[in-house]
Amino acid sequence: MTAPAGQFETRILTRADVERCLDAETSIEAVERAFRMRGTGGRIESALLGLHGEDGGLHVKAATMLGDRGYFAVELNANFPGNPRTNGLPTIQGVLGLFDATNGAPLAVMDSISITLLRTAAATGLAARYLARDGPATVTIRAIRRMSSITARCRELFLPHVRHRLLGREIV
Repeated sequence: MTAPAGQFETRILTRADVERCLDAETSIEAVERAFRMRGTGGRIESALLGLHGEDGGLHVKAATMLGDRGYFAVELNANFPGNPRTNGLPTIQGVLGLFDATNGAPLAVMDSISITLLRTAAATGLAARYLARDGPATVTIRAIRRMSSITARCRELFLPHVRHRLLGREIV
């Protein structure tokens, strides 16, 4: 639904809000739909920008998905590897902005970390679905942070009868 000119509401979603709204199954469906659209010539464009400083950097990922309802999305993340040790902050912190592609209205500003984790895990699960040999007995996941358990959940959806080994540490 497109709001009349000058009338829109921008939602602000914290990390906890995002985690309540998104699950692995929904994320997988959305990522697969986007991959399929892009692979079949759908109206999806993307761009990257990276800036580097002494102790870290900033990266911007922008994308459009134009269809029945079009969206612009911009992810803005700071990556400061020393943060956990020196500042007690996560290495990566960021926000994602979602805009209506018909009128530019900002629809939402949300924490990007959970979305990034789910998107990456969904892409991994899709790769397992389409690229794994028939009948694998074990899948090994090499990941750190919350990525390992989220990736395992996505792979379990595609390969439910396969043993999953996790290598790495859980760091929130």
